[in-house]
Amino acid sequence: MSERKRQSIRFWKEFCNHLRQRGSQLGPLEPIKSDYKHYRDFQTGIPYFAVRASQRLKEGLGAAFIIKGRAATTYFNALMEQQAKIHKECGESLSWYPVDSEKRIAFIKEDADVTDEKDWPNQHKWLATKLEKLNEVFRPRIERLKS
Repeated sequence: MSERKRQSIRFWKEFCNHLRQRGSQLGPLEPIKSDYKHYRDFQTGIPYFAVRASQRLKEGLGAAFIIKGRAATTYFNALMEQQAKIHKECGESLSWYPVDSEKRIAFIKEDADVTDEKDWPNQHKWLATKLEKLNEVFRPRIERLKS
């Protein structure tokens, strides 16, 4: 395994520790093993909906609300109708990605050097704050749409 892959696994383990230390309600959907992934999904408590943290060399950090399943397009379109309110609640504009397999609504931080382990505490704080904000903004909307 390359050093970059080992570093990425350490990044995710330390990020999960950061979430636990701050008392976050978010938890990983799958354990962090020795496999390499540039992203991790975290539970929201609603099936087919998750928040995703990502870290890539060139793109930096990302935090996204993920919608999967047969009704993903329906939910995504309903949320798009509330886009202005959602951006206001989030405090900034989000990127909206209607990808075939899943729908994503994301914060992006392009200037993060994910290989700078000294900066990881700042990166973990940014990711946790954004994931929690996405969950706070989208979870009640999804619960209303599902009922």
